[in-house]
Amino acid sequence: MKIFLLKREDARGVDVANGFVVIAWTSLQARELAANGCPGWGPGDEGPAVWMDGNRSRCTELGQVTDGTDMPRVVLRDFNAG
Repeated sequence: MKIFLLKREDARGVDVANGFVVIAWTSLQARELAANGCPGWGPGDEGPAVWMDGNRSRCTELGQVTDGTDMPRVVLRDFNAG
């Protein structure tokens, strides 16, 4: 598994997610997890399409997860609450 950093290109506004740290098998899966937001919380007012669009967000692989985990998940959400 890999760890990814996802950031919006236009990180302005309130009640929006500006970024995520995600553990996933692929960058596509990382984008899908960000688009779905955190369990119990949506992606924010920016909408899920931002996280699937490579022109509106970037997805950077940070490295390999070496602790034996095999469950894709959102680890951290950067959220600008208004």
